[in-house]
Amino acid sequence: MIIRDNWKLIHYYEDERRELYHLSEDIGEQRNLAGEFSDKVAELGTRLRAWLTETEANMPIPNPKFSEARAAQERKRIRNRDLPKLERAAADVLKESWSPNDETWWGSKSK
Repeated sequence: MIIRDNWKLIHYYEDERRELYHLSEDIGEQRNLAGEFSDKVAELGTRLRAWLTETEANMPIPNPKFSEARAAQERKRIRNRDLPKLERAAADVLKESWSPNDETWWGSKSK
């Protein structure tokens, strides 16, 4: 990720996808402008690569054991089991009667 002159570029190494936002006009980063401003994507991408090289940043490498089928299975598990559980916990926090306790605060168990 790089921010320069109100522009923010996010580069995803997994699939080489890029997102570009103009922060002064879109603080919530809701409108990806990468398709409309390819010159800005290229400029910021060049600056990002130069900085990563200059700082000798550790770059991600492909995982030879990666399985798209297993990744899809994991996403499904998160969506169907973990997310509903997290949503219920978040809803509980909003209740007027909610208060933290030592036994279940942040999912911890008492010893």
